[in-house]
Amino acid sequence: MSQARALYRVQEIELAVIDRRIRLKEIDSQLEDNAVVQEAQSQLDDAQAHLDTVLKQVKDVENQIETVVEKHKSTESRLYSGAVKNPKELQDMGKEIESLTRRRETLDNQLLDIMLERDDALAMKQLTEEELAQVTDAWEMEHKDLLDEKNQLTTESEKLMIQRKEALQGVHADSLKEYNSLRTAKSNRPVAILENKACSACGIEQNNAIITAVNQDERLIKCHNCGRILSRR
Repeated sequence: MSQARALYRVQEIELAVIDRRIRLKEIDSQLEDNAVVQEAQSQLDDAQAHLDTVLKQVKDVENQIETVVEKHKSTESRLYSGAVKNPKELQDMGKEIESLTRRRETLDNQLLDIMLERDDALAMKQLTEEELAQVTDAWEMEHKDLLDEKNQLTTESEKLMIQRKEALQGVHADSLKEYNSLRTAKSNRPVAILENKACSACGIEQNNAIITAVNQDERLIKCHNCGRILSRR
């Protein structure tokens, strides 16, 4: 395949990709209007954040209880070990044990309250998860056609990009450089077809020298009017 025809093939693939990407952007814009789903997700996020806070509180109180239990055990063991003889010190240890016992009772009550709150938070998270699933299913059903089209366009775009990669294998580096240099100025259409004697892009008839050179297909030839690369089909 000649360089002009190879470039035209690349151009056709790229235009197909561009068309699909434009449509995908339009679909994404329509799909962004999902306030109901976003609100349900926000409620789930809030429920999860509250649950995380409560679980942290549960862990903190459990750690405090563990510390009190260890200290109570250590003090009681020392009290009854017989190692301490000083009456004042023995009295102080007895008071400390009483204080630790009261502290344990207070922490146990706190833990019970927090665990009840944890159960409520878990229930709320489950409820908001179910609500999110319901509104998401309803939203997807309502937008099924758009979602199906998006999936189809995405698949087609991926296949086209593979085809583009294969098509570029037949294009020389200098030819691709020339093609890319014209893309922006020519609105992604740097290659035109020479139909009979005229450029398909601008419609201007070409002179005999250009027509002959295009027919010979030995190098890249441009339209003398619009400057696009000319190719036969």
